[in-house]
Amino acid sequence: MKYTDLTLMESPDTELAARLGFLRVLGSIHIAVSSSSSSPEGPHIVISDSQGELSKALRESSVAAIVVKDSAIMRKVFAEAAEREKPLLLIATELTCAEGRQRLRNIYRMKNLFRIAKHAGCRIGIVTLARDRESMLSVMQMIELAMLIGATRSEAKNMLLVLGDNHDS
Repeated sequence: MKYTDLTLMESPDTELAARLGFLRVLGSIHIAVSSSSSSPEGPHIVISDSQGELSKALRESSVAAIVVKDSAIMRKVFAEAAEREKPLLLIATELTCAEGRQRLRNIYRMKNLFRIAKHAGCRIGIVTLARDRESMLSVMQMIELAMLIGATRSEAKNMLLVLGDNHDS
């Protein structure tokens, strides 16, 4: 399968990505921190915690997907993303890099985010947004994390295919 991950590294290690089970890994050149900042050329992902910025980004044809930075639950954004067929990406490192109570809070928020986005009919993906090689996860680990937040095994596998279907770079 053509699994794709997204990292914060400028030039991700493609050899490591292949060993982890990914066909390709997109780097930080494909990310705009907000829609108001200068956007990269071509398809890109917008990361923001502002409902207004995310709504604006969803109207842009060059935006391939959105990431809700603080895992805030925004039903209007999910409905608009579903209508425009733009996926919502969940960040796996919020679950793996947090400790103690913060990890429990992140799991709870991510479950709610997944449930509400799924109910809105939004396409949902999961990415690592890894900052370095050590933070990258394998395909199986990503599938297990997706199942932890409420996805079935087939939904979890499809969550790793979202960027491959939607992003041609």
